[in-house]
Amino acid sequence: MNVKLFSLAIAVIVTISIGCVLPLTIDHFSDNAFNNITLSDEPLLVRALRDVQGRGAHLCVHGWRHENFTALTPREAEQLVKKGIEVFN
Repeated sequence: MNVKLFSLAIAVIVTISIGCVLPLTIDHFSDNAFNNITLSDEPLLVRALRDVQGRGAHLCVHGWRHENFTALTPREAEQLVKKGIEVFN
């Protein structure tokens, strides 16, 4: 009985370890492999978003490059927001 319990504990520890480490590794690899991708790189996505927008849906701008807006000057923050809106438009 102790062997089964020990095997279960090892399996749980390995599973949790892989579940915590693997996503971070994949995310880091993804960022390095693909650099920054914007909406302008995905014309089919832009067309689909415009289609839904035309039907009355309200859309917001959100990127996966997160800035620390508390470390930026108000002018820099405003420029980044305008840049994001320009890319979306």
